[in-house]
Amino acid sequence: MKLFMMLLFFTAALQAQKPFSPAKSDTIVFAGDSITHQCMYTQYVENFLYTRYHDLELHTFTSGVSGDKAIHLLDRFDEDLKFQNPQWVSLLLGMNDAGYKDYSEENFTTYKTDMLKIAERIKGIDAELIILSPTMFDHQQYRLKVAEGNFRFERLNTHKNLNAKLAMYGGWLRAVANDARLNYIDFWSPLNDATAEYRKAEKNFTLIPDSIHPDPSGMAIMAAQMIEYFKGNRTRIPSIKIDTNSKASGNISELNATTTSIQCSVTPKYLPWVITGTGKPGAKPFEYIDDPKLGLQHVLQKYDFNKELLKITGLEKGSYSIFMNDVEVATNLSNIQLTSGIDLSKLQKSPTYHQSLKIAQLNAKRNDEAMRPYRSLQAKMKGRRKKFADQPEKLAEFRKSIQPQLDEYLKLAKKYEKEIHQLAVPEKYKLEIKKN
Repeated sequence: MKLFMMLLFFTAALQAQKPFSPAKSDTIVFAGDSITHQCMYTQYVENFLYTRYHDLELHTFTSGVSGDKAIHLLDRFDEDLKFQNPQWVSLLLGMNDAGYKDYSEENFTTYKTDMLKIAERIKGIDAELIILSPTMFDHQQYRLKVAEGNFRFERLNTHKNLNAKLAMYGGWLRAVANDARLNYIDFWSPLNDATAEYRKAEKNFTLIPDSIHPDPSGMAIMAAQMIEYFKGNRTRIPSIKIDTNSKASGNISELNATTTSIQCSVTPKYLPWVITGTGKPGAKPFEYIDDPKLGLQHVLQKYDFNKELLKITGLEKGSYSIFMNDVEVATNLSNIQLTSGIDLSKLQKSPTYHQSLKIAQLNAKRNDEAMRPYRSLQAKMKGRRKKFADQPEKLAEFRKSIQPQLDEYLKLAKKYEKEIHQLAVPEKYKLEIKKN
């Protein structure tokens, strides 16, 4: 009865949820467990937010702690979420709450109760809630890793129905979101679908090498689901359309056009979404190779939020090249191809790609040097809460001891973010189309 009454209150009280429409300097907090603690899907989403909303200078903060259940986020809510005064909060919890065991009503009731409490707390700080489904548990990969031996998660003795259980938890979250008009994003289905698709060609393919935590490609797939929400009404980068009769649209200036050549200046409205990897092992304990290319390729085939089409009409028949700031970025393009449209976001020699690449690299430093260390230090509070459960003064003393370092990490993160905001303003470039 208590859970039912909470749900009724929750549904009645949250009718005013809205699509993503941020105001200048809004803060987005990504809350969750170790999958969020990795600062990977969050980093990829940040790259999009910084470029697509460069004029709004949005702020982001990652609030994930390894091993967390919903009850743990409630424990740290004020010190690790509320203090950011967010306007938007995404919530990814469920893997640890499920307990790696078969379904039990008691376990499910605990999860529902605690998740509803979190939702109430988020409503209480006047932030918009974005519910994320649990991610995928890869049973095939789990069996392979156990068979190899010395696998750190063998101790979990994971039940064969865990992935199905996570789907059910996600289904409940979706039902709550639908009834309460909340924002809901599904991670479980895209990760399972992509895994099944790639296993047709490679039977042992996985996006989740340790069976729990997605690798960079899996994180890219997750990020794309969030971007489909976060793009709001900024659905695509506006196309550049030029006719040789000197008609143009798409922030074009200084246009000089003939039937065999185009010269003009372009000031893009937005930069393309770029994510980057070093190709080296990532942060411990996962140490996945930092390479999201497969996931990036997968999502860009399915979604068009990154497209920036260049369309040229009126050129005479022939082969053409595209130059940006005097650098050849594409060649051997027919006049028909140029009329149909060339996706500039795929041209990695373009100045806009390089500008976004610098942002992605700087944001990677922000997460490596500030955000992820902040998360790991904040995570120590969980053990101290348990140890000092009956000694609040001891807990407060420990918090006081780590607060200066937390403040330093946060200061560094803000410094990087300020640099990113400055770098994210699209720069004018020279565009030329020349007949070969």
